[in-house]
Amino acid sequence: RMKRQTSIFDLAGGDDNGAPSYPMLPMVSPWTDSETLSSEKEMLGFYVSGHPLDKYAREVRTFATVTLDVIGDKPDGTPVKICGIITESKTIFDRKGKPMAFATIEDFHGSVEVITFASVYENVKDSLVADKMVLLEGRVNRRDEEDSAKVLCEGIVPLEKAWKEHGKSLHLSMNVVGVDDPLLNEVSEILKQNPGNCSLFIDLNISEQESKTIKSKKMKVKPSADMIVQLRDLLGQENVWMEG
Repeated sequence: RMKRQTSIFDLAGGDDNGAPSYPMLPMVSPWTDSETLSSEKEMLGFYVSGHPLDKYAREVRTFATVTLDVIGDKPDGTPVKICGIITESKTIFDRKGKPMAFATIEDFHGSVEVITFASVYENVKDSLVADKMVLLEGRVNRRDEEDSAKVLCEGIVPLEKAWKEHGKSLHLSMNVVGVDDPLLNEVSEILKQNPGNCSLFIDLNISEQESKTIKSKKMKVKPSADMIVQLRDLLGQENVWMEG
């Protein structure tokens, strides 16, 4: 090699054979799935390798009565159950000096702003934490049709407690139909295929102003995500729900 001639290996450093050398990197533990997803969201603004709700897909399919891509279509006052992850939460004080919160909840399909007033805040504050996966009950809130939908929080439970807190009774909302109606027969067949210990309630819509709730004396069921999906395909997502 000629004097003062420098190669790229000289600049990088190397051994006597001219091979580059690199600093030793510390041995670290691999990220957990939650750490990976959190970093993806922070750096990119969206998830790449999965979604935090994936491990609760069964609960989401069973307990959510609305997905957040269509919540904007719901009228003011509509009761909803949302399964999602809290992505943001901010506590402030109202005019009376009591704490309340503004938060954002996200599911597989979208997100919505959640308002928690002081009357509810103390009961749910431990669940209004970023990255917490929850089942949230509330009502759609909008000033007019042009206003974007928000949700007024009425209650929250962690998703891991959803079956314990909301899995004791199955509710179906149906219009009054004849005993020979094909829809009634299809619903009955699904229920008969899933016998269990969960109480069954039928909310009969007699008219636009009147409904009647009947508890089945002969039939109890064993709810599953697949059964809930089958019933919702027949009756509509908002007409099939679980309660504690």
